[in-house]
Amino acid sequence: MNAAQRRAQESLHAHILTAGGYWPTLDLSDVHMTFDQRGMSGGCAFWKTGRIKLNDGLLRGDTLDRMCKVTIPHELAHIIAGRLHGKRQGHGRAWQRVMRTFGLEPERCHDMEVQHLKTRHERSYPAVCGCGDRRLSVRRGNRMKRTGCGYQCRTCRQRITLTGGVAA
Repeated sequence: MNAAQRRAQESLHAHILTAGGYWPTLDLSDVHMTFDQRGMSGGCAFWKTGRIKLNDGLLRGDTLDRMCKVTIPHELAHIIAGRLHGKRQGHGRAWQRVMRTFGLEPERCHDMEVQHLKTRHERSYPAVCGCGDRRLSVRRGNRMKRTGCGYQCRTCRQRITLTGGVAA
């Protein structure tokens, strides 16, 4: 575990202690964090198992502070809301109340810099339709090559044709 991950773990434990002051009968002893969230999402919570997945690529520089102050309590709020109400709460009223209890605005999405993150969209197939050049996801490109199925452009309504192999 590196220094940024340790700081994130410390932040989680501090927020769990804070939550214990508001909801003393709520068991949060199984809440734990992993650093395997992919894509551009800051994190993800699983209220039944108590697992919080954080995007390790955002645990650096300015975004580390924001992850500790906003993203971790955001994800913990999902677990708390789910356990208080016995079902997944999404970003509904119960989750919003928990966020406000933490002294935070209940915002759904982060505004952190994500250009440096590796995403699935980095690898794609070059293709063409009536609109001109475009990129197709690896999943769709592979499906077209494997099964011969076709896709139609939603804009020009013409068939999309692959023009090459997977490119980074």
